[in-house]
Amino acid sequence: MNTKNSGSASASTIKFQRDYYSSRDYSHWVKKIRSDVNRLTVLKTNRARAGYLLELYSSYLQFCEIFLTNTRIATTRELEILETLFISNDELRKFYKEASLRDDFYQWFLKNIDFAIDEKDTIEEYQRKHDEHWEILKEIIEDYLADFDYLNAYKHGFRVKATSHKPNDGIIDYINREKKKDGSKQFDIYENTIDFKVTRVVIKTMFMMGMLDNLRVILVHEPGTKIKIYYYSFLDRSPWEKNAATKRSRVKISLEGN
Repeated sequence: MNTKNSGSASASTIKFQRDYYSSRDYSHWVKKIRSDVNRLTVLKTNRARAGYLLELYSSYLQFCEIFLTNTRIATTRELEILETLFISNDELRKFYKEASLRDDFYQWFLKNIDFAIDEKDTIEEYQRKHDEHWEILKEIIEDYLADFDYLNAYKHGFRVKATSHKPNDGIIDYINREKKKDGSKQFDIYENTIDFKVTRVVIKTMFMMGMLDNLRVILVHEPGTKIKIYYYSFLDRSPWEKNAATKRSRVKISLEGN
């Protein structure tokens, strides 16, 4: 994986990068997700919470896409910023399907965006935080790759439904189709289930927000100036540990003549 510049960028490209990232503000997504979480907390019935649950997970996956696209930019830096800004969904998923299987990608991320200083001994409990962040990043990539079709189902035809018996519990069902593996032009139809904890989604959202702030600072800084980095850390691991990772299942829908 190429995570370094190959060649030198033009002054205009570097200026564009600094101007672009100096004006980025990703807090809208955090506010949107928090608003949905607050609604889930106060509403009393599954029927009342269902719509906000669907919106919450849609916003979360869109924020994952923003986070992963901009992280991809950082692997190329100035030379390919415009190309990567307009990367297609297929290309983005292909990159992360490959990157998620390689330890060197996680090591690069933790070194260059998460803990972007050389003096690791100045970070309290560095190894613990390193391992926690590796775990969170891995789960974010998994969520985006596994649930990408939910975004399409949500935006195109609203082929979705949600169940929320408790404010922290979310179950989403959506329908998608995939080409048959027999080489024909026909499709198989599936009902997919995402079973997740709202608290865990919030934790991953806050992690991404912190890392995007780091990325912005890194990409706009002037050579020789000091970089102030945000260090995400669990003050209390219990919310993460008590809220299980997302579970997924799927069932093929049998249709007459299909």
